[in-house]
Amino acid sequence: MTRPAAEGVVTILGLHRASAVEEAVRAAPPGSVVTAVLVTGDPKGLLPLARLALVDLRTCLRRAVPPDAWPRVRVVCDESGEVAAAAGVPAVSDATETAIRVVGGRIVARADGHGAGHAAATVSD
Repeated sequence: MTRPAAEGVVTILGLHRASAVEEAVRAAPPGSVVTAVLVTGDPKGLLPLARLALVDLRTCLRRAVPPDAWPRVRVVCDESGEVAAAAGVPAVSDATETAIRVVGGRIVARADGHGAGHAAATVSD
C-alpha cells in the first residue's frame, strides 16, 4: 500500500467529495505535499472506477501541462480503510471529508466536514 507523506496535509475524502482536495492544494504552503486518500462505502465496486478516472486524468495532464507545473499531490486509494483509521476516521462513506496536518510524522491539526482540507492546510507549523 502507498503511504501518505510524513509531512504535509492528508485529506481523507469520500468519492463524492474528492474535488475538495483542491482546497487543500490551494491553501497549503508552497512546496508542501498534499495527499488525497480516497475512500468509499463500496471499495470493491467504486475504487477501480476511481483509479481508471485518475489514470485518464493523468494521461491528459501529461499531454497538456509540463510536470514542473503540477501541484505536489499524491493520491492513495484506501480500499481497506487502514489510512483513514490511522487518521482517526472511525467510518467512511462517499461523503467523508476529513483532513490532518502532519509535521515530523505527527498529527498537529485535524479538521472534519466541508472545508477540512483548507483548515488543516492553513495551520502553521
